[in-house]
Amino acid sequence: NGNASGSSGTGTTAGNPSDNENSAPAADKPTAPVLELYAGRPDVNQRFEVSNMLPGDTETRYFCVRAYHEEDITLFFRAEVTEQTKNLGDVLHIKVTHLDTGRVLCDAPFSEIDGQEVSELLTANAEGETTAYYQIDVSLDTSVGNEYQAARLVADFEWYVEDEGGLPPPQTGDTTNL
Repeated sequence: NGNASGSSGTGTTAGNPSDNENSAPAADKPTAPVLELYAGRPDVNQRFEVSNMLPGDTETRYFCVRAYHEEDITLFFRAEVTEQTKNLGDVLHIKVTHLDTGRVLCDAPFSEIDGQEVSELLTANAEGETTAYYQIDVSLDTSVGNEYQAARLVADFEWYVEDEGGLPPPQTGDTTNL
């Protein structure tokens, strides 16, 4: 069996009441940490860890990415392998799916997508924000043999926007004119 761990998109910003990693999902959506992007925070990371996988196992996690934007922006996702033993990335598979559209952003072994960006356009709207739910499935192929016992892979998952120009500051509820 193999071990895999990584990070994917968020942190919290002290004093920002709109940050809520345990926010209740929409009625038809799975529970997911909310990862917010806005001016001053164009990227987010959330720890993602899987241990003791057996051949044929799949670990599924959900992430809610909320981007505050006033114009069309491109949301990027990248998985970067930072540590591995026994070339586990050759047999450990990652699939990232946008739940609302069914669009698959990536579907490949970690060794093939390592460090590569995948992206999708978030179109500006009257609300000034886009909330998108993503499903990440990490699986170990059924053909994996004993040679991968105690193998390890660590990957950083990151959600980000390269150009902050379309990201306004967060709404804090404070209307003080500075």
